[in-house]
Amino acid sequence: MLVICGLFSLFMIWWWIGFRQFVELRVAPAGALTIYVSAKQWMWQFAYPNGGRSLTALYVPAGRPIQLVLTSRDVIHSYFVPDFRIKQDAVPGRYTTVWFEAPNPGRHQILCTQFCGAGHSTMRGEVVVLSPADYGRWLQGTPQHSPLAGPTDIEPTTVDQLLPTESINLVTLGERIAAQVGCFRCHSSDGTAHIGPTWAGLYRAKIPLQPHGDIVADEAYLTESMMEPGVKVRRGYPDLMPSFQGRLRPPEVAALVEYIKSVREVRPEETP
Repeated sequence: MLVICGLFSLFMIWWWIGFRQFVELRVAPAGALTIYVSAKQWMWQFAYPNGGRSLTALYVPAGRPIQLVLTSRDVIHSYFVPDFRIKQDAVPGRYTTVWFEAPNPGRHQILCTQFCGAGHSTMRGEVVVLSPADYGRWLQGTPQHSPLAGPTDIEPTTVDQLLPTESINLVTLGERIAAQVGCFRCHSSDGTAHIGPTWAGLYRAKIPLQPHGDIVADEAYLTESMMEPGVKVRRGYPDLMPSFQGRLRPPEVAALVEYIKSVREVRPEETP
């Protein structure tokens, strides 16, 4: 009996160590820079919080955690950077996340490790790690695309194709899209009670679900709530929200998520 208890204790200790390491690898640290990745036969498209984009080349600052939010516009792709030992599937209609941090400037190859068609072997790119100062300068003049690797004759729908002519960022674009598609008919962004939950303070909050349980409102949950709202219904609210599957394009979803994240610190006004 003592031997069995000892083996069980040893198993639980190693399980806990492995579980903590898994969580550390999957959950991005606070303050991570979020970049949206859209995969399409046979290219990678990157959208940045300032509204800029790049094609096949991902530009990131050194020494800062980077969270990637991935989706696909056609078939399943798999984003793989051997130097960082990260690999994550990009699935049509879904958003998956992965994070990394590059300590020093440099260039690192991107590969697709999920067979995705005749041009699978050409679906390559690069992570270009810049110093923080160089990254800031690059953002000021974000190029339309970078002709590094892979065919660029057919480009996927991107954030900048949705932008008006004036300069605008994803947060402002998300607010406009929310107004255009009718989100504010049921949701508020200032904490005011409405038909649906307020977006104020929603991001990263713990959400109680029907009939029991809870979930953290991260990018994946927010996206799923738009695409399949009936899967995880918030406790205390009716299951009335329609699906926006096929109605919102990936860049629009990205903009809406960034807008919801922007009102994370907003709290309801106290009534006198």
